[in-house]
Amino acid sequence: MKKLYSLIILFFTSFSFLNAQCNYTLTLIDSYGDGWSGNTMDVLVNGTVVLDDVTLAGGSSGSLIIPVSSGDLITTLWNGGGSYGYETSYEILDVSGAVVGSGDETSITSSITATCPSCLPPSGLTASNLLATSADLSWTADGTETAWEYAYGPSPLATPTAGTSVSATTTSLTSLAANTQYNFYVRASCSATDQSPWTGPYSFTTPCLSYTGPYTQNFDGTTAPAI
Repeated sequence: MKKLYSLIILFFTSFSFLNAQCNYTLTLIDSYGDGWSGNTMDVLVNGTVVLDDVTLAGGSSGSLIIPVSSGDLITTLWNGGGSYGYETSYEILDVSGAVVGSGDETSITSSITATCPSCLPPSGLTASNLLATSADLSWTADGTETAWEYAYGPSPLATPTAGTSVSATTTSLTSLAANTQYNFYVRASCSATDQSPWTGPYSFTTPCLSYTGPYTQNFDGTTAPAI
């Protein structure tokens, strides 16, 4: 009976993982920056169109959400139909922001298999209350987790492991350098053994130091440049 109970738990755990749901992202890109000029494309999941005749109305980029479950097969269909197609391209990103497929006036016919982690990464990373040496970080939980970890450091911060890692009991950063660009990443901790992929980086810049007036600078000891 104990073995049967364990098998039932294993079955439902595996079934839950295989049917985990998440959002992939379609990013539309125009190299000239004026939109797709009437060109369109479709995104299909398991052979069914979920994004129909999508286009970029203007600008250099735009994003759309592709709802998927683990094991779903993603393909695309390039419709064209407009002008200046050579300026257009697109990318499909997984939940961690990694590019898993792309096209340039082309369709993706080799299926991308969706994988949704059991612990979803946060979204909506932002920084507020920016001062010369401090900032407050925030994000949106996309699951039921109540604990997070973030990593930050001066830009460019290529990977989270290159920065300072912090268990998110506080989201206020101090002792930052003034007039400096920083990057930060964050991940969810759903349990002691289940953490989401890292998401980011999000960039923010601290302002310059402020001075209390009146402030004077006499330039003593400086030498005028030769003319």
